[in-house]
Amino acid sequence: MTRVVLNRTAGVVYIGRAGKGESGYFGNPFRVGAVCSRCKQFHADARSTIPCFKAYFNERMSNDPIFQHNVLNLRGRDLWCPGYCKRSSPNAPCHGDVYVEFLEKRTSTLATGAPHACGVDPNDTCPSCFRAGIDPDDKE
Repeated sequence: MTRVVLNRTAGVVYIGRAGKGESGYFGNPFRVGAVCSRCKQFHADARSTIPCFKAYFNERMSNDPIFQHNVLNLRGRDLWCPGYCKRSSPNAPCHGDVYVEFLEKRTSTLATGAPHACGVDPNDTCPSCFRAGIDPDDKE
């Protein structure tokens, strides 16, 4: 089961923004407290960024095969978002929920142990996974 977690532990995949040694590859590019580059509205809270992130996510999933591959390899992982969305309330929306929702819908159609989306055998190392900070052997 893929889920968003609040604490960094061994085996989590970072889904926050770039900084502090992290790439930010899976981060939400739409910031709270700023005018959004997508909708041109001011985002006063994290909840208001989610529709923009969903649209961004869907576009990337449709047009970016490497991103699609890397997202599919998040299946079954704990996703660590250091943002404050869920710290105030565990049920508050977070961009990580977009990943979880997508992956949980896909779980029934993707067999465990199936080849990576790029065609790499699951027992081999996929360079795309490592560029995104995903170690396919690190499932704990």
